[in-house]
Amino acid sequence: SRIGLKNLRLKHPNKLIFGHININSLRNKFGLLCDKIEGSVDILLVSETKLDDTFPPGQFMMSGYSVPHRLDRNIYGGGLMLFIRDDIPYKVLSKFVDSTNIENFFIEINLKKKKWLLSCSYNPKKNFIQNHLNQLIKNLDYFLSKYENVLIMGDFNMEISNTHMDSFCHFYNLKSLIKDPTCYKNPTSPSCIDLIITNQPKSFCHSQVMDLGLSDYHGLTITMLRSNFEKQEPRIVKYRNYKNFSNELFHDLLVQELSIKNITEDDFI
Repeated sequence: SRIGLKNLRLKHPNKLIFGHININSLRNKFGLLCDKIEGSVDILLVSETKLDDTFPPGQFMMSGYSVPHRLDRNIYGGGLMLFIRDDIPYKVLSKFVDSTNIENFFIEINLKKKKWLLSCSYNPKKNFIQNHLNQLIKNLDYFLSKYENVLIMGDFNMEISNTHMDSFCHFYNLKSLIKDPTCYKNPTSPSCIDLIITNQPKSFCHSQVMDLGLSDYHGLTITMLRSNFEKQEPRIVKYRNYKNFSNELFHDLLVQELSIKNITEDDFI
């Protein structure tokens, strides 16, 4: 499956790949996650990270990605972490209806002239699904006046055929991109509970599930945006080295540069 993911990236270097995996504790799997994901998935949601604030942000920096946005619960369960390629403009949306009872956050992804509303979710138990969706509904009702394109990713612990899920999707005209089983906790009856849902299904392709050996029961779910988003050239930012800074030397150099341009210090007074 790893070869499949790398090959998908090689065949489509200018497409954006979105992914999600329930990793069931990130702390001892981060190196393996980097090895298998780095450079191949552009926007990756990791659920059930099982972290708290004793784990510093720098511990989970992935090369080529911005500082991950995370929502911790505790070391025993839950938690979300989102990795976004460092040249993709985004912002965390904090102004929304209170959803402190669920694990969820919203991100705006700015792709050229098109903006996407990305919802990242983890629903820990089946019997919590109605409350989880009710909170999502309140937030979507607020955001949908501002965003036409919606993508929802996460582990819902519930299949799309569930009555609550079906009603939710029908109301917002959402379609599930993932069709195959994603969780093999019950090997004889695997379930599709790690979902990628959108109101723009024709905008995506190559939606699938991959077993990367990162989780105990869950596979990596991915989908690819059809439109191109070429990787931006890195920005070079120059900084003055103040280690051996000399006020006098800096003044002399400044006067020298100004004199070349026929500008005197008096012009600034």
